[in-house]
Amino acid sequence: MSGGAAERRVWRFDCGTTDSPVMAGYERLTAADQYDAARGYGWESPGAESVVFGERTPPTTGGSVGWPQDLRQHWRCSRNALNEDGVVCKEDLTFAVKVSPGRYRVALTIGDMGQAIGSMDLYLGDRK
Repeated sequence: MSGGAAERRVWRFDCGTTDSPVMAGYERLTAADQYDAARGYGWESPGAESVVFGERTPPTTGGSVGWPQDLRQHWRCSRNALNEDGVVCKEDLTFAVKVSPGRYRVALTIGDMGQAIGSMDLYLGDRK
């Protein structure tokens, strides 16, 4: 990284484990990458864990018994280095990036594609 974090214009993080594949053009980010003011980014969640999402099998009970074949095929074909692993936490998972005031475009790829996410809050600056 050249310059300080506030000068950097593009951040692309691939969250996962120390040995899982990293998407081309992205930077590896594991649960161990806690916030560091000199670096300008990191997790602020001490309970964060790096995980690889496993292969999913169709449910046998409940409202989603069996998966339509098209959905299974889409899920398998859509897996890549960016979404097959991640960083999770049993408590709130907070990631911070130090940036200068201004306008930013933020895009997130969040969660395990094989299961639903309960709820999520996104804060940018001090806005929710």
